[in-house]
Amino acid sequence: QIVAQKADHEWTSKLIKITRHLRQGKSMSKAIKEANRSEFIKSLRQTVKGMDKGEPQQLEEDQSHGAANEQLVQAVEKKAGKILFSTNIRVIASANNQEKADQLLQELITPLAQFTNEETNGFYLHPEHGRGAQKIIYQYSFRVPDRSSAVVLSAEELSSIVHLPNTMLGVSNLST
Repeated sequence: QIVAQKADHEWTSKLIKITRHLRQGKSMSKAIKEANRSEFIKSLRQTVKGMDKGEPQQLEEDQSHGAANEQLVQAVEKKAGKILFSTNIRVIASANNQEKADQLLQELITPLAQFTNEETNGFYLHPEHGRGAQKIIYQYSFRVPDRSSAVVLSAEELSSIVHLPNTMLGVSNLST
């Protein structure tokens, strides 16, 4: 199941912040961490560090810059320039026994591996059990979006995952 809704505008500015940090030579994980940190917290942290030493200091992670990965920067900039969707992708399998359910689940998620890129993003299975599984089944049943587990996809990325039929199927009860 794919539940998609237009992402908040803050995601575009967050992606732009990420590109700024990537251009400084930071890794993708550090760039994301920095982009998520508020400007107030950053300045407060620098001020406190400066008071300890008697002078303003840069953060430790700012001192270890590598060369900017221009392809990665361009990929993030390209994504920021497109319409973004907050997307939940849920896969549920049911069978007579656990082994069959696990096999079905694996068959359903294996095709998603083609979208994994180690530098940028990918799809990963987060199995749920107990109350977590009940919550996912409820959200699945009623197509409830969940911001905490949503991924942000561009329209291009979303359309590469969803393949709607482009021909008449000949099914009488299906409206197109």
